[in-house]
Amino acid sequence: MHERANGQDDRAVDPEAEDRYKTIGHSTTLPEDTASFAVIRRTLDKLAGQLADKIKREQVASYQLTIMIRYHDWKTVTRNLTVNQPIDSKKQILENALALFHAQWNGAQVRLLGITLGSFKPLGESTKQLDIFSYEEDAKHEPIAQLISAIDEKFGEGTIRPASLLKRAKKRKRPIITRSMERADPRDLD
Repeated sequence: MHERANGQDDRAVDPEAEDRYKTIGHSTTLPEDTASFAVIRRTLDKLAGQLADKIKREQVASYQLTIMIRYHDWKTVTRNLTVNQPIDSKKQILENALALFHAQWNGAQVRLLGITLGSFKPLGESTKQLDIFSYEEDAKHEPIAQLISAIDEKFGEGTIRPASLLKRAKKRKRPIITRSMERADPRDLD
């Protein structure tokens, strides 16, 4: 033990070890301080997606989530949540991060947001306690989650996302009419 404490260890390093990560996290400094919940939600959604991709590649589930909020005055708040059910999807990461954020946010402008996952178990060893009243609902969502995962893998992250995260296009008051449309039948424009 004395040798190991002094950095002397002849054992081979295993880069594929399951517990090679104690935590996996992502954070981002916002382009400008903001108190807009829409911007904050989009940012947390992006971070949740990055983390979901990482734990999917590592084939692990997390049982601990931490958020970091840095306010405009550099005050930093870090809060941690330990759960009984495995966190292994973007939706679960985002839901838990938003719940922690809402519990801690004082309404002030935010400069930086971060999400970190920890307490990992391999997917094969992680178990979800099914609820007698909702197990059918959980089973119903599994094929959808796998399909979204396959589409994201084939076409890139974020190919399918909630409409609430799309930026709204400004509506035009009048349609743009080109010369070829002037001669067109108005019923064909619908």
